[in-house]
Amino acid sequence: MLMESTDNLMIYNYNQALLSFTDEPNPTTSIDILEKLKFVKANMDLIINLAAWYSIETNIPFSQMLKTGISSVIKSAKSYRDHQIEFGEYLKKEISYAMSKSSI
Repeated sequence: MLMESTDNLMIYNYNQALLSFTDEPNPTTSIDILEKLKFVKANMDLIINLAAWYSIETNIPFSQMLKTGISSVIKSAKSYRDHQIEFGEYLKKEISYAMSKSSI
């Protein structure tokens, strides 16, 4: 029972974190939000792997690292300009940097 309630809380927190990623106070269309959600969903394996590793290494809660990873993905997608670096590598570097910065 405890595991089930913990899972539900994690899912609720994850959904709340996803819904809070709007830079604009009143988003003009729901398409922007849906695109962000699709992008985050496509990169969840990377986010979860890095969040788990940093959580274990730094003793910071997994949920906090997950939120940091999700916000980093959104910011990285907006700031990617260097086409000499493959986007996947750029994304991994940016997520790692954000998580290591939040652990200080």
